[in-house]
Amino acid sequence: MPQCQECKIECNSLVYHAYNSYGHGFSHGALKWLTRKNSAWTKAHMRSNFLTLNVFFRDMAHTEYRQVQATSLTEILSDIGGNMGMFLGMSLITVTEISLFMSKIGWIAFSKKRRDYLYNKKKREQIELKIDLRDVKKQMDRGLPISIKRRGRSSTAPPAPRTVRIPPWRAKLSTCVPFYTTNSSDLRVGGNIL
Repeated sequence: MPQCQECKIECNSLVYHAYNSYGHGFSHGALKWLTRKNSAWTKAHMRSNFLTLNVFFRDMAHTEYRQVQATSLTEILSDIGGNMGMFLGMSLITVTEISLFMSKIGWIAFSKKRRDYLYNKKKREQIELKIDLRDVKKQMDRGLPISIKRRGRSSTAPPAPRTVRIPPWRAKLSTCVPFYTTNSSDLRVGGNIL
């Protein structure tokens, strides 16, 4: 197989490494065992004509190489999020809000219907504001107290304005006390001072 820099690594491969080792012949026990098998064989004949060959695995193990991605997608996103949170003070909510804002800007830029809707909405709000200002001017001309509130758009009726009722004797007392010159023992609580 040619060596190629652009070739992918094969998925499975078997590689056998061969090693040679030479010994000094048979041991004494092996020679005795062979002479018992055949008594015609002498030790000199066996040493010059016999050979022992052992074939075996040098290591009873296998090596497995795996290619694993250095960083996964989740690790990349967590690194980006951690850096943004540390240096920019941004969170996932901020990124979501920015993307939502950009999508609305794009929607307005590419949709004529949306632009027309927003233009008409702005005109309606300006007209309502003018009407509110006219009401305020009328109330000021009449001498009534004014409260500037923006009218909300809801299907329910607006709540009635809160009024504070003051009993008439209190109103008289508060308006007449500075002009009353008698001592306070003459005043009865709840009574008419005029």
